Amino acid sequence: MTAQQEIKAMKKEIGELKSLVADSIEGTAKNGNGNSFFSGHDLKDMAHDAGKSVSEYLHEKGTQARELRDNCRTGIKRRPLTSAALAFTGGVVIASLLSRRS
Repeated sequence: MTAQQEIKAMKKEIGELKSLVADSIEGTAKNGNGNSFFSGHDLKDMAHDAGKSVSEYLHEKGTQARELRDNCRTGIKRRPLTSAALAFTGGVVIASLLSRRS
């Protein structure tokens, strides 16, 4: 699953959680009896699970970013002239694209 797909899935889960909480609160207000479909403990568990999912996702992405950084540093150390040439070429390409926009 790509990062974008994972983010969309988490947004969907958080949206569903918000909807469930809103429905529960609305039902309690309509009934007036103070009984909710979800107990406070249930809501706490759902919020904890959502937070845990976000935390795990961020930890995983942080690990991937550190690995990518380390790989880039290793590649640059192995081939500094090639890396400099690629950076220069990239800069030229971006500059030419930006100059066409103006």
